[in-house]
Amino acid sequence: MSKCAYSRFRLARSILYRSEDGWNSPFYVTVKGKGGHGSRPDLSVSPIFAASCILNNLAAAWVNQIDANETVTLGVANFHSGTDVANVIPETANFAGSMRFFNMDEGRKALGIMKEICEATAKMHHCTVEFDPRTAIAVGPVINDAGHSALAAEALNDILPEGTVSECPKWYASESYSMYLERYPGVFAFLGIRNEELGSGAEHHNEKFDVDDSVLKLGVLSTAKYAVSLLTK
Repeated sequence: MSKCAYSRFRLARSILYRSEDGWNSPFYVTVKGKGGHGSRPDLSVSPIFAASCILNNLAAAWVNQIDANETVTLGVANFHSGTDVANVIPETANFAGSMRFFNMDEGRKALGIMKEICEATAKMHHCTVEFDPRTAIAVGPVINDAGHSALAAEALNDILPEGTVSECPKWYASESYSMYLERYPGVFAFLGIRNEELGSGAEHHNEKFDVDDSVLKLGVLSTAKYAVSLLTK
């Protein structure tokens, strides 16, 4: 689904687009300190200060250490520590998020930078850090087969109004469809759902995200047309 206009298709016709969506490298970090009573923070080791400094240091590193010609996003999605009481210093602090990128070498470098900063900053605060096994480069990019993309565009243009099919910009969210493309050539397309009258078309994972169900029949029709064209070419 895409926030592009209702009944529009977007697809990459060539590998020149590198990928429709990027590599995904999630991270799950636990910072361990020493819990205690809030009246004597000097007898504790607060993981909250350490984890907060880690996030600040990551932001600085992304400005100064990531290649300016490449894009590596840093999306911190949650931060948890302690309970709802005001006088207990917790033992641990946890945060998680993901990095998205299109250049594997730069992504590996970014993952190394992230781990190094976590460990060094935690040590500076007399804390330790643990990385969940999921902290790794996970899903590869979706790279459409150029021939299948061209076939899809031709097939859809036969049954849809002119201008319905267009090329799409890079999309930073990850998509497990890349696992299919690793084994079989294919094409991944976005079906537009933005309908201002209905109120659909908000970004993914947004509380206002909604789908105009009436467009789904166009997706089914187009998929069938593509399949027929592929089998009869």
